[in-house]
Amino acid sequence: MKKLLFSAFLLMLSFSVFAQYGDDDRAFRFGLGGALSLPVGDLKESAVYSVGFNAQASYSFTESVQGFVQTGINVFKGEADYYGESNILHVPIMAGARLNLSGFLVGAGVGYGLYTADGVSSNGFMYSPKVGYDFGNYEVQFNYTGTSVSGGTLSYIGLRAFYKF
Repeated sequence: MKKLLFSAFLLMLSFSVFAQYGDDDRAFRFGLGGALSLPVGDLKESAVYSVGFNAQASYSFTESVQGFVQTGINVFKGEADYYGESNILHVPIMAGARLNLSGFLVGAGVGYGLYTADGVSSNGFMYSPKVGYDFGNYEVQFNYTGTSVSGGTLSYIGLRAFYKF
């Protein structure tokens, strides 16, 4: 419990330390966007493709180091042999860090992934390395997302695009 409180204190302290920067490169940014994904590995056996909606909040600690939190909802089209062709719902919840090198983004997030289809759910530790490009008000990311569940890993590759406010 002490470690959690200390970590929260350091996070809040970092926001106040960097609050003196007023330009957009160091500001808190919020983004909304869409995602297209293709399942790989174990998930490929039960799904065909995914369409999703994502929300992201990011904060620049320095010119090149950013922290982010991200969530959303992805709907995978079910394969005919599994779940009677019903859709598979995935809700990713993650936090992470990334480098912004003159617009080029590279980073990773970790969190919790929730999958459900026809009342059956599989949840577990989620990880997501990503690369992308920041165009100012727009951001594009290519990512791999894997969720470790009992009996395997549910994973997919995807393309996300965000409009940032």
